Amino acid sequence: MFDYSQAKNFLVENLTRDAVSHEAGRYEDIGKYYDDFDGNLPRGKGPEFDEFFIALYFWDGWIDARNHDWEYYPGISESDWPVLARHIVHSIAADRPITHPVVLKRFD
Repeated sequence: MFDYSQAKNFLVENLTRDAVSHEAGRYEDIGKYYDDFDGNLPRGKGPEFDEFFIALYFWDGWIDARNHDWEYYPGISESDWPVLARHIVHSIAADRPITHPVVLKRFD
């Protein structure tokens, strides 16, 4: 199980990696480490982990969108996913709440 710092570092590193992969057209690499994050993210450990769950649900949606030719997420186009991921990364890295309205509407 991750502690807060481990979860934060893992998420920042891997969402950033996936944004780079997406922008390079390496869609098959998106979500490569999702299961590791999901399996090590502690449940019921406190509100400091809440933002990580928003990021987890976003990441799951990103993988799902990729698997379905970027459909089923109205208001989020193929090119929006890495931009939204970077917003999440910046918020998580700075220990700030995720504030992007699209992310919160769909994944909070």
